[in-house]
Amino acid sequence: MDAHIHPSILSADFANLEREFATIANADAIHVDVMDGHFVPNLTFGLPMVRRMLEITELPLDVHLMIENVDELAVGYAEAGAKSVTFHLEASNEAVALAKRVRDAGALAAVAIKPGTDVEALLPMIEHFDMFLIMTVEPGFGGQKFITEMIPKIATLAH
Repeated sequence: MDAHIHPSILSADFANLEREFATIANADAIHVDVMDGHFVPNLTFGLPMVRRMLEITELPLDVHLMIENVDELAVGYAEAGAKSVTFHLEASNEAVALAKRVRDAGALAAVAIKPGTDVEALLPMIEHFDMFLIMTVEPGFGGQKFITEMIPKIATLAH
């Protein structure tokens, strides 16, 4: 199994992104949490900031969308140049179709589930996604305690 390092920039100094990105230049990709203040209570930034990030780094962006209008907005992140786009199953009305549109736009398609969502919901659509994210904390906040009860969900997908 290969290990990949994707540091989150959630706590970065956005006024000095070039400097912040230089400190993680040896990473495999940058994890970017996009939050809209609706799907999750916190608010970060949107597509314009992701486009700016793509202008100032050669590292691939791993974009995690925690937004309500994901069916309408996810493809824009792929078209902008994100390496991967992760959206929440709970926010999408058309997860499989959205995964295809994300892939057609040039990005890897990934789906995430919140801790309270049954992992069985993902099983019929496994072949349509490149990656899965089982949230081990409630999305939207850093520094939470790891929910160990999520480990069996990860094991279910691994088999």
